[in-house]
Amino acid sequence: MRLMSRRAAAIVLTSEEQSTLDAWARGRTIAARLVQRAQIIRMAAQGILSQDIAEELDVSRPTVQLWRQRFLALRLAGLEKDAPRPGHRQTQRSGVRGQWLKFRD
Repeated sequence: MRLMSRRAAAIVLTSEEQSTLDAWARGRTIAARLVQRAQIIRMAAQGILSQDIAEELDVSRPTVQLWRQRFLALRLAGLEKDAPRPGHRQTQRSGVRGQWLKFRD
């Protein structure tokens, strides 16, 4: 039986995406998570394997795979915004607290 290796889908950047990722990767005032995501995608676009990217940036391979997939699906917008988290939303609570603060004043 022959084992097949899985290869990640190739990432091809437009010149605009490349310049944006370069700016994010070098950014000093940009959130660290966005800098890291930009570095992951830049390295992936150069054809570097996910395992090597993970080792170089000191992250897990699943993290590299997550951001590769998000970029392929949503492009730059997928890197900028975190996915929604499961759990209870705070909307109801903030409404009650806002009413309490109005009453208190």
